[in-house]
Amino acid sequence: MEFETAEIRQRLIRDLRLSAENADIYDAMARFAAKQLVPGREKSDTFPLVPFLEEQVRVLAAQGMFGLIVSADDGGAGLSFRELNSALIGLAQHEASFATMLLVQSIGAALIGKNTSGLARDRMLAGLIGGSLAAYPVFHDARDEWPQLRLEKGRLNGKIRNLTLAPVAEILIVPALENGRYSLFWINAKASGVSCEPALLMHGLRQCPQGDVAFEGVGGDDLGRIGPEGDAHDLMIGARNRFAGAALAIIGGVALGATAYAGDYLHQRYQTGSQLIDKTPLKVMLANLKIAAWEALFAADRLAVFAAEGRLDDELMLPPLIDFKDRIADLMPDAVQMMGGYAYMRDFNQEQRYRDARQLQALFGRSEFLKSDLIVSAMAV
Repeated sequence: MEFETAEIRQRLIRDLRLSAENADIYDAMARFAAKQLVPGREKSDTFPLVPFLEEQVRVLAAQGMFGLIVSADDGGAGLSFRELNSALIGLAQHEASFATMLLVQSIGAALIGKNTSGLARDRMLAGLIGGSLAAYPVFHDARDEWPQLRLEKGRLNGKIRNLTLAPVAEILIVPALENGRYSLFWINAKASGVSCEPALLMHGLRQCPQGDVAFEGVGGDDLGRIGPEGDAHDLMIGARNRFAGAALAIIGGVALGATAYAGDYLHQRYQTGSQLIDKTPLKVMLANLKIAAWEALFAADRLAVFAAEGRLDDELMLPPLIDFKDRIADLMPDAVQMMGGYAYMRDFNQEQRYRDARQLQALFGRSEFLKSDLIVSAMAV
């Protein structure tokens, strides 16, 4: 896909008006994913995947991937929202699971960096952030399903089922009841009072294992509140909206990878003496997917601009995410169909992109919940 990568880079500069340096971030991440992550894909579809994931975490940490939006002064790359989008597009066209992992990392890093005294930053750059950031509370706003953790006398107690990335995380971010209201906390995942059992059922995306986590008397230097007391809801929903463009960039990246892969296949295969790309039905299917992919990327870029400007209203940030995550998921069967039976084989990458698009559709919020958020916001106005 070297030719496709170069063509996409040119379009990012020409159509999205990205700088050459920004497009270079896309190119570097796409090449990194192709060379470092794709070769391990066979291991990533096995159970249990925690040992393999721990290997990949070390690779990502060595490349500085856990500090993409962390300021250079704090040891990170200091990427802007638009630059983060470029990085996630490059990853997602090959490996949506790792792109989603780094999105969760970026959300957590933003919360920790902005709302804590810095006690967690030393662990943040060296390992993963997990917790409630990628689960129901953020993208679904389902507070009735928030964990029943309690902070009493400065110590955290309770248990959470199916906590995302818990088996391999260095830091967990979770909401907990404090004086009758939910506050947001970071927790040292390796603390003596924290125990994690990997979940038997693998929910969500590959490379995002979940675990059942128990907290018993966790406190002191292993625990810290993020932001003001009782502010968990506003912090997490604000994070959701701030990174809606990044989530959409991943969805567009998956569609972009599927378009490039299917297009390459159709140009190489012949039937009845002509290339498959010359067959009108296949050409239309490819064009529809390509249009949806680029429209999603345009929308993601616009949301990144809004986020940088601090314009984070639900009615501004959520509609594009609602529209494109469903639209692209509905088009992905065509990406598989264009390649016939080959697309269902693991030697080809298309079946994985189909799975990822469906999982992203659920991970980034069921449409009926997100639409209800917009209705509530509109009524409040």
